[in-house]
Amino acid sequence: MATAPDDEILRRAKMDGRIVVTLDRDFPQLLALARDESPSVVYVRRQGLTGESFYAAVSPVLRDYQAGLERGGLVSIGRTHARFRRLPLR
Repeated sequence: MATAPDDEILRRAKMDGRIVVTLDRDFPQLLALARDESPSVVYVRRQGLTGESFYAAVSPVLRDYQAGLERGGLVSIGRTHARFRRLPLR
């Protein structure tokens, strides 16, 4: 799926009940336009992360926001905090 178009990734994630974890800022915009309740997206707004630091940023967010992500949500991870928004985005 790494080379699939963004809308195809979202469609497939919704179909499979998966969460999209991405560095691509297009995904929150696509969620807002779709006004849908799934799939959930974790958007990492930090660039230049190593694999280890990416995992360190994402892992606690998946744990802390698990219930919201299971119901449908967008989590944006910045340098100092994460923000959760319930889907559909308004």
